[in-house]
Amino acid sequence: MKIQVFTDVRHMQERIQEIVQDAIIVHDLDTLDPMEPVICNREMLTSIVKAYPLAKAMVISDSPSFEEGKELLSLGAKAYANTYIHEEHLRQALQMIASGNIWLYPEFMQHLITQIEPKKPTNKALELLTERENEISLLISKGATNKEIASELSIAERTVKNHLSHIFEKLQITDRLSLALLVNS
Repeated sequence: MKIQVFTDVRHMQERIQEIVQDAIIVHDLDTLDPMEPVICNREMLTSIVKAYPLAKAMVISDSPSFEEGKELLSLGAKAYANTYIHEEHLRQALQMIASGNIWLYPEFMQHLITQIEPKKPTNKALELLTERENEISLLISKGATNKEIASELSIAERTVKNHLSHIFEKLQITDRLSLALLVNS
């Protein structure tokens, strides 16, 4: 995947048709300074996502917040991060959104999961899971970290990761949020 850098909004709009399969990095939502390397406002994010449903927008904010992140995800952003995101996390985020997933910092993901209203699991796909995998899935849906799950179930953290890999494979999902939504659907 290539990363496209835009020098101004007009350039971004001209090139958007050519790069809908690539990640679009959207920076500094509240200003439209054409000197910023990559810029966009909320209205533009909405119009890009509406006009180009295959476009994958990553929003980078100088002062990210949970509320702003939730709003931007609802507007169609596929990733949300701090402006000072580490290069490795940026690569991971771009790979995730390129393959059709959403990327968030783990802490943001955990907080988002805890906001889901728990329901009694009724999804038939969960019947594919073992008893232990169901226990882990339920704890994930409550926002527990791998370390907390390991402690709760008296198993190694590595074992939790192994179970999660099997769960994701069986349910054909790739992240904790998808699992939490599936468990609570």
